[in-house]
Amino acid sequence: FDCKAYDRLWLHTQCRNVTYSTLRTLNSLTGLTDSKDGVILEPTELVDDCPGARPLDVALDSDYGIMGIDVRTVKTPNASKVSSYQATMTSNHHLRYEREKWQGTTRSKQTIKPGSGYTVQTTDDGDEDDISIISDDGIPSNEQVPGEVVIENLLGNNIPLIPATINPFMRQGKAITYFWYGNEKKPFDIEGVRFKKAKGAKVGKEMCTMAMTNPRHCGILHKASKEW
Repeated sequence: FDCKAYDRLWLHTQCRNVTYSTLRTLNSLTGLTDSKDGVILEPTELVDDCPGARPLDVALDSDYGIMGIDVRTVKTPNASKVSSYQATMTSNHHLRYEREKWQGTTRSKQTIKPGSGYTVQTTDDGDEDDISIISDDGIPSNEQVPGEVVIENLLGNNIPLIPATINPFMRQGKAITYFWYGNEKKPFDIEGVRFKKAKGAKVGKEMCTMAMTNPRHCGILHKASKEW
């Protein structure tokens, strides 16, 4: 993405749209929704502290509740000096951004007070979502809700988030790969995400655990093929 030939927003939008259309086409075959109407593009009203926020690019709503996918485009990692290590380096590169998504550290979230005269405007640059609070006279508000609070809100509402990282060569991260192609007999390596003591690490690990230990979020394409 350092090259001007690549448009990060365009790639983000295309990946979001493909994810949305794929899940609507598969709908009940995946076991995640009862119909295509249960696949929702960028829903709001999911975050109590910021009702206008859109923390999920694609949400799936069913009797089991809501879960969602959040797309993030990432740069291609540096070339490894040892070619045999390149795959691992690329995987770790994606893992960094997956961890940030779960921790909420890629977001700058803002909220408004009832009757304050402010409205929410959301922009998406393909790398992170920025929620600006604009007053009736066009003056931004300084009130902010940290990204980890957004994740806390999702946790409190039992809404798991799966980050979908993708680079210009269409290489995807471990989380979304597990969602599409995973094997329930081989659990997702949560400890390998290495949250440590970073900002938002506690809620990040809780969100990662909620999202990646649910067998319904594993091997979606395999399940759809079997049902087909």
